[in-house]
Amino acid sequence: MKICIPSKSNDGYGAKIYDHFGSSPFLAIHNHKDQSLFFIDNHAHHHIHGTCQAIGQIKPLGIKVVLCSGMGVRAVGQLNQNGIKAFCTDGDISTVREAIDQYYLNSMEEVIYDNACLDHFRL
Repeated sequence: MKICIPSKSNDGYGAKIYDHFGSSPFLAIHNHKDQSLFFIDNHAHHHIHGTCQAIGQIKPLGIKVVLCSGMGVRAVGQLNQNGIKAFCTDGDISTVREAIDQYYLNSMEEVIYDNACLDHFRL
């Protein structure tokens, strides 16, 4: 299984998590099977909020889970339509490693329409 985490840099497991999925400069990709980690540039990170395009970059990679500290309702809907679940980190989690560890402990809340960031819902 592959996990995607929005990040501020491409500095390995110590990279800081970015506040919102679609506008993060980098996307960390963790492969559970071989415990590898690589980063991709989020080419669409300068988008207008509510028009998330990062999903197009991660879908071909076989991502099944996104770990984030914030995500809008449209992004949640697009992820779910593509068979990808999103989970929200708690406030104490700041690095890619901490987010992955928290996910494996089954202590994250799934992001759904009702708890997504509504500021992203503007048309």
